[in-house]
Amino acid sequence: MHIPIPRIARLGALVAALALCCWPAPVTGQTIEEIKKSPNWETAKRYHQVAQQLYNTGRYAQAVVEFKKAYDLAPLPELLHNIGRCHEVLAELKQAVKYYELYLQKKPDSPNRPVVEERIRNLNKRIEAQAKPAPAPKPAPRPTPKPAPKPEPKPEPELAPKPAPVPPTSERTWRWTAGWVGVGLGAAALGAGIAFGALAGLKQSAYEDGVADGKTTYEELQQIEHDGQNYEATQIGALVSGAVLAAAGAGLLIWEVMLTPDEGPSTAAFLPYGNSDGAGVVGIIRF
Repeated sequence: MHIPIPRIARLGALVAALALCCWPAPVTGQTIEEIKKSPNWETAKRYHQVAQQLYNTGRYAQAVVEFKKAYDLAPLPELLHNIGRCHEVLAELKQAVKYYELYLQKKPDSPNRPVVEERIRNLNKRIEAQAKPAPAPKPAPRPTPKPAPKPEPKPEPELAPKPAPVPPTSERTWRWTAGWVGVGLGAAALGAGIAFGALAGLKQSAYEDGVADGKTTYEELQQIEHDGQNYEATQIGALVSGAVLAAAGAGLLIWEVMLTPDEGPSTAAFLPYGNSDGAGVVGIIRF
């Protein structure tokens, strides 16, 4: 399976391959021949190959471990460069700067020195930017307070006109109204009784005249007598009911007058009355 390799990865692999093939003399004083003759040479080569495969497949955290194992057994400056590159990709900026600087110290005549120095400068800028505290958010502008509205002048209180004096009135209760209604109905019934009494008297006279002249038939006399009896019965009913209504109304009026407080000079009232014997007027005087 073909795995695409980034350009920088290919460059690192090329540098590492040249380092292992050419093995330039390290600054520590060991020559490449001495490193190759050491018993750790083959082990360092295997660590380097594993680290390179891990780097090419994007597993940078594992690759940096294997590069460091290889450097411990074969201290070549190119391995320091590879370690610094892994730290840079992992965003471990301070570690990347540390190994890049060690690389330039171990190999001051490196052909890619300008490139490594530029990386160090960029990494230091990023470190400084991370160290600076984030600017505090600007406070929201406060709204300009609106001027309070001027209080409107209160109108001067107007003098209320004095209420006109109310003339004293005497309050009447239901007894007063019911009394006059009773008196009125009683008077009407008495008047009707008197009228039916007159009709009954006329029928009585007609009956007597019919009996005296002998011309009126028996059926006609029976009808006249019957009508006269009806009129008489109606007269009695009207007079009795009229007398009761008038008496009840008069009693209510007298009751009302007696309960009404004294509000003025004495007064007098005249009320009608009636019964089966006749009709008349009763007077009420209040002092």
